[in-house]
Amino acid sequence: CRYFDDLADENPNDQSEKLKSEFEQICNNTEHPINKFFKKHNIPIQILGDLIKGLVRDQKLVRIQTERDLIEYSYQVAGTVGLMMQPLIMVNNKQANKHAIDLGIAMQLTNIARDIYEDAHMNRVYLPKMWLSDISVEHLKSASIYAIQPQMNKILKKLIGLSEIYYQNGFSGMKY
Repeated sequence: CRYFDDLADENPNDQSEKLKSEFEQICNNTEHPINKFFKKHNIPIQILGDLIKGLVRDQKLVRIQTERDLIEYSYQVAGTVGLMMQPLIMVNNKQANKHAIDLGIAMQLTNIARDIYEDAHMNRVYLPKMWLSDISVEHLKSASIYAIQPQMNKILKKLIGLSEIYYQNGFSGMKY
C-alpha cells in the first residue's frame, strides 16, 4: 500500500498509467513478491486493484460529486487497507469484512476533515459538491477563508458525524 501511495505521490499529474501498469505486472507474474505475499496470506489481489483505482482518482482534478462517491473513494483508499490487514492480524471470519471496511472508511473521512484546505491547494476537494453549495475550491484556497467559516463548520460537523457512524460499525467488529 505504501509503495503504491508513494508512486502515486511522485508526480501526481501523470502516474495513472504507471500505477495501472505496475498492478497489471503484479497480477500477471505469480513470482512477483507482492503477488506471492497476497497468495501466502490469502488476500484477494483485486483488493489491491480497488486501492489503485482510488489512487488513480487522485491523479486528476478531484471533485467528489455525492456522498456515495465520497464513501466509494474512502473504501478504495482506506477500506481496502482494512480488508488487507485482516489476515495479517489473524482475523479470518468473513463477517468481519464489513467492519474492517467501515473502520478504514471512518479513518479516511477523518483524514479528509483534517486536510480540507491543504487538499484544496492541490486541487482536490473530497467534500461532496452537494454539501458545498456555493463554496468553490478558490474559496477554500483563498485568504478569505474566514468568510465561509460558518458554512464550513456545518460541513465539518456533517463529515465527522458520518465518520462516527462508520467508526461505530468498525469498532463493533473488534470482537472478531
